[in-house]
Amino acid sequence: MDTGAISSPPLAALTSLAELPKGPLTLSPSVEFCHGAPFDEDFYVQDALDARRAIESASTPVYLNAHTYVPAVFRAHGLSVRDDSPFGDGAYIVAGPTNGYLLVNVGSVRQPRDGDPRAAFGVLDGGAETVKLRRVEYGVAAAQQRIIAAGLSLALANRLEVGL
Repeated sequence: MDTGAISSPPLAALTSLAELPKGPLTLSPSVEFCHGAPFDEDFYVQDALDARRAIESASTPVYLNAHTYVPAVFRAHGLSVRDDSPFGDGAYIVAGPTNGYLLVNVGSVRQPRDGDPRAAFGVLDGGAETVKLRRVEYGVAAAQQRIIAAGLSLALANRLEVGL
């Protein structure tokens, strides 16, 4: 458990974050990333209909996002879009043109909201065209202390324990 002093991020770090370009960010000829959807950084992709709209506006066959804080995989073949979400830590998603268009939400490192309080993230291997979904324990108590110290809602701190 982290019991060290709680401090704010340095101004330089906040300035650097503010200067980052808005998405989508092209990572390779076949993969792009954005916070929400290619057409709107704040759009929540929550179901197959949202996924279709996002996939159709993407400029690459594989599109990564994380805005909903819930790991999910949607795969489009022709006119159909299906929720193809794998379950379990270490699940591999195979991308590439023969597997249809793909939207992968890698989850959230700091605010998971799928009932699993562990940090969720994805590891992209561009050469192998795979995304590996991962879950790891993190310092929930320290994160809760920082939320409370920042004057944010206690509900935001409490939700970290249950991942909702």
